[in-house]
Amino acid sequence: MRVKSDLYSVLSEFNEIGDVKEVLNETPSCLKLINRQGELIMMNPKGLSLIESDSLESVVGASVYDLVEPSHRQKFIEFNEKVCAGEKGSLIFEIVGLKGARRWMETYASPFTLSNGETCHIAITNDVTEKIEAQKQSELREKALAESMRLSALGQFVGGVGHEINNPLTIISTQTSFLKMYLNKNGKIEPDMLLQVLDQIESTTMRMSEIVGNLKFFSREPKEEDKGINELKSLAENTINLSRKKLNIKGIKIIENYESCQLYCNPIQISQVIINLINNASDAIETKKDKWIEISIFAEDDQKVVISVKDSGDGIADDLKDQIMNPFFTTKKIGEGTGLGLSISQSIVIEHGGRLYYNEQSTNCEFIVELPLSNN
Repeated sequence: MRVKSDLYSVLSEFNEIGDVKEVLNETPSCLKLINRQGELIMMNPKGLSLIESDSLESVVGASVYDLVEPSHRQKFIEFNEKVCAGEKGSLIFEIVGLKGARRWMETYASPFTLSNGETCHIAITNDVTEKIEAQKQSELREKALAESMRLSALGQFVGGVGHEINNPLTIISTQTSFLKMYLNKNGKIEPDMLLQVLDQIESTTMRMSEIVGNLKFFSREPKEEDKGINELKSLAENTINLSRKKLNIKGIKIIENYESCQLYCNPIQISQVIINLINNASDAIETKKDKWIEISIFAEDDQKVVISVKDSGDGIADDLKDQIMNPFFTTKKIGEGTGLGLSISQSIVIEHGGRLYYNEQSTNCEFIVELPLSNN
């Protein structure tokens, strides 16, 4: 078999170099040599234990591709072909051992020329399963924390939604009672009056439907498939409509300046950023005499769209400016804030290829979100 003859040739070459064989046998990393077709030519004892093989003779000549988890296989095949074509590189992938054990591997590979002139793939590969699993758990915790913060931020304004729904319900109840009373008293009702009352009931129910629809939308967990082209003006209006009543109760005036801007984004995540910034502004100016929040959206230089949230506050103290984006940093009293709103918002904006920053040039407190239009 040609692969076995290559094996003997390779081992012979290695054995001629002093204690190389002993080093290969003792190294804590997997060392393997495979050809352009993905056939195993050589593997040290550590590698054999990782793939759950009892001996090199039982697997030499077998396809390494069969050990790679199917969803990673094509990427590994392309990686092997590049290395055998003369490129160096690294790759993280998952394998399924001969006895079914799954492991995450990180490999560093270079081209290696056999005595017959054939270029093969030689690599040092390490088991990074614990590292990958730890990263996955960390990502899950971060995702859960972000979701909790999103719902918490939304929840600060949900109280106002109750008022928004109760008012339309009162109108519908009142108008329905009026119709029943009028019919009981007169036995009939003029068509014009009936149409006027029904129009008011219809518009009121549509308003309620819009409120409930916005609440359902913003309370959904954001997913990758949610991304698409969105009109930021409509997105901002719908987001602020949820918080409008609560802000009115606090006596905070809302100023809206919107240009029509379309952006490829996850609308739920961008709405979370807007809600977080409005929440922070609302809390900061709650005790002020002059209370207003201004939200502006406009395109700049045909390269980016800007979302500005400015409030009537005096701004952030100089000694705090460098800390405000840090996770868990908050100026609120214990139990009143987690200090994660800005940090999570910044992560969302960065994920969208943009940046979130505090505008030190503003005479008031202003946070600016810049998002690239190139994502369209």
